[in-house]
Amino acid sequence: RDATYTTVLTREYDLYTAENGCKFAPTEPQQGQYAFQECDTVLNQSLKASSAFRGHNFVWGASNPQWLLGGNFTPAQLASIMGSHIATVGARYHGAIAWDVVNEAVADEGTELFKNSTPWYPAVSDYVDRAFVFARQTLGGGVQLFYNDYGGEGLSDKSTKIYNMVKSMRARGIPIDGVGLQMHISVDYYPPFADVQQNMERLAALGLNVHITEMDVACKPPCGADRLRVQAAIYGGMLAACLKVPACMNFETWGYTDKYTWLWDFNNPDHVNMQPLPFDIAFQKKPAY
Repeated sequence: RDATYTTVLTREYDLYTAENGCKFAPTEPQQGQYAFQECDTVLNQSLKASSAFRGHNFVWGASNPQWLLGGNFTPAQLASIMGSHIATVGARYHGAIAWDVVNEAVADEGTELFKNSTPWYPAVSDYVDRAFVFARQTLGGGVQLFYNDYGGEGLSDKSTKIYNMVKSMRARGIPIDGVGLQMHISVDYYPPFADVQQNMERLAALGLNVHITEMDVACKPPCGADRLRVQAAIYGGMLAACLKVPACMNFETWGYTDKYTWLWDFNNPDHVNMQPLPFDIAFQKKPAY
């Protein structure tokens, strides 16, 4: 455990999310056998710091245990497994301000709405709807239920798919409260701030809240002072867009220090420092702060 990490985290932040510890594989490693240590660690730290806790996530086409992937379950069995998992995990973490009920279901390209998400889709064609219904049954109305995805932050074919999906869910009475915009972007590519604001506004017009849930801004080497200033401007622009939309209730980075970021390993065979976060590897504030 890194004492400096905890000290800075407690001083600077008031919202906690487990990057991996609350997902399906770590919380239900064997069918019907639950393990809450990783998720509890983050929850307990948030309680100790008198900070909010955000749940991530119940249902996703990744981070699933082998028993679930290789079980040859029928669609009805999969739906039952999903419901039991949400009921058990949700009941334990019912104090969260929000839960990402479904993560990354929408196809990046093409005309299809959903992408293949093993084991849920296409086996359970209405798995997104079912997950939200299960979540509301477990959590009641006191916890906000979110759909969370990447690549849908600005105005694009994918963000329009997401918009149309949640609009349909609202019209059909499926209990959804908001959309999470992950915001994994870079110094070299990011959606225009005005487009992000407009996307938030159209989601808000449906009666939904918006959270920026996983923001980081990769700065591929060489990443000198000029590029770090651009990074800072991107963080500032996205925060400004959020602040202009009353329904944007949350602005969260995916980690806070370059010492601990998923980008050390994601599509990064040389293990270079992408410097994506507001604090450097020595816990010093960067221009983005």
